[in-house]
This record gives sequence, structure tokens and C-alpha cells, in this order.
Amino acid sequence: MTQTNTIISIRKATIADLAIKKAIYTLVNNAYQCEGGWTNENHIAGGERSSLERIEASIKDQENTLLLAVEEDEGNSQVNVVGTAQIQLEGSEEASIGMLSVKQSYQSRGIGGRLLEAAMDELRRRGLKTAVLTVLETRSELLNWYTKIGFVETGERRPFPWTKRLKVDNVGFTVLKKVIV
Repeated sequence: MTQTNTIISIRKATIADLAIKKAIYTLVNNAYQCEGGWTNENHIAGGERSSLERIEASIKDQENTLLLAVEEDEGNSQVNVVGTAQIQLEGSEEASIGMLSVKQSYQSRGIGGRLLEAAMDELRRRGLKTAVLTVLETRSELLNWYTKIGFVETGERRPFPWTKRLKVDNVGFTVLKKVIV
């Protein structure tokens, strides 16, 4: 049996990725609800992290960007999507980075960091000045990671928009920002 070498590349989603929207949807939701993964927020909130309709809209969106981490074999044929990050403009100088998710079996391999760096590169390319993240305020390991890589807590708190999904009372999002240089 021949072993195929694979590489993980980061690229922008294209209309052709509508064919794999269900795989992207499954990846995003499983990354946040799987047991044992460090992005797991299942103990804080239930339900979908994103819907199939929102994934499709993210792929079709021409102004905002959905980034994909894709595992490919040596011949550059797609094997599977292993991560995502979404960029959403918030005015002329800022953009938020969200839906940062990595398939559980691929976590702790630097893929999330590569997705985040690709998002920052895209923001630089667009001439934006600030990247914005929102993190559930009880997720100290994520807050520490983002702080370690240069994001700063702003003191702003945003409410959790889907309160019926909450399993913990009064949890919101901490807002972090990073100046793009």
C-alpha cells in the first residue's frame, strides 16, 4: 500500500465550495460541540454554531471572506476541509474574525494559528487597521491564547445573542482587538 503525503493549505472559499458546504457546516458545528477539543463550548451553550444557510451565504459573500484550511494530497486534489475562519467587515477600518474552527483530530497542529495569520494578512491587504475578536468570557484558555499573540481586551462586553441556547447564566462575549501592522 502506498502512503500519500498530504499538506494543509489555507485559501479563500470560492463558489465551487458550495459543493462541500455540508462538510464545512459539520466541521464548524463539531469543532465547538465535540468532547475533548479545546474549542469545545458544549458546557456553555448548545445548538448549532452556524447553520447550513449561513455557511452557504458566507461562501457566496463577495465583501466578507471565508477562509478554509484544506488538506490536499501531493497532486493538489482536495482531500477534506479541516478548518475555517471568517472575516466580516465592521466599517472602513475594522473587521471581525470569527468562526475560527479546526476539526478536533487536527487541533494542536498550528492550523488555527495559520488561519488567524491568513485572516490578518487579508486584513492588511485590504488596508484595514484593526482586527476584532469576540470570545465567550468564561473561555480563559482562549482569552489567554489570543492575548499571547497580541490581542488586547477592550473592556467591552457583548451579550450572547441566543440566550435560549445558554447552559450557564449571564455569559457574554469579551471583545479583543489587535492593531494591524
